[in-house]
Amino acid sequence: MTSQSTLPPQIAADLAAIASAAQPFTVRITGRRGEAGAGMIWQANGLILTNAHVIQSPSLQVQLADGRQFPATVRQRDSHRDLAVLQIPATNLPTLTWGDSDQVRVGEVVVAVGHPYGQPGAVTTGIIHATGTPSSPTRHWLHADIALAPGNSGGPLLNARCEVIGMNTMIVQGRGVAIASTAIAQWLERGQATAYLGVTVQPVQLGVARRASYGWLMTAIEAESPAAAAQLQVGDVIVGVRGQPFRRVPELPQILAQSQPGDGLPLTIRRNQQDMHVNVILCSKNSISTAA
Repeated sequence: MTSQSTLPPQIAADLAAIASAAQPFTVRITGRRGEAGAGMIWQANGLILTNAHVIQSPSLQVQLADGRQFPATVRQRDSHRDLAVLQIPATNLPTLTWGDSDQVRVGEVVVAVGHPYGQPGAVTTGIIHATGTPSSPTRHWLHADIALAPGNSGGPLLNARCEVIGMNTMIVQGRGVAIASTAIAQWLERGQATAYLGVTVQPVQLGVARRASYGWLMTAIEAESPAAAAQLQVGDVIVGVRGQPFRRVPELPQILAQSQPGDGLPLTIRRNQQDMHVNVILCSKNSISTAA
């Protein structure tokens, strides 16, 4: 966190107060192999929000700010939107307060809390660089000039009122990218069947020439899913849709969110440095799947 010696005393005190208020509802999530991420206590009865890519392990532990640890089960998971809900056997927990990400302004000061490189409850500050994307009217993503690292994923991005305006998710070109609070709220409220591809992916940058392009590396494919039926493979990279390459990281989730079950989705796949075209027929599956 920025040193008090470089900030006016009142601003430094305000930032310290935000950090102190946010740390109790920010948790550490670890898997069997020791991989770690962050999460946020959504409801006092032990429901926790995090990124779907944080919960790759079948055995999960959640550590609270007070040091208590609990086993966690996956209640809801959506790899397309990179969101998940966990349940731990605890009650009377401190919970987050939602903020309205639609009201966030470029230049606004924000605070991130997480566990970068395993350091518990670490706090960083920065400003909002951009909201949404230039070619999209939606504001489902927040871009911030803020220092993030592995272990911040799933943790809160907060405004000056200690309201959660986003979930820190990835780093793109040195800037933090967070899923906006309004998008998270819509996902939690909706829960109906949506178009389903059946892959776990992570973004990768493919080029830094005159115009950067992006892809989505497939790290897992669900059995009997549309992706499996189309014979997609782990290690394939989705580099475009309908013949157009991805120029922005959020494009694939946005396209899937706008698709309907039964739609054909023409994908460009890069496999072994060769591009191929595959038409995947999306099926219907509840976007928030419940674990057995």
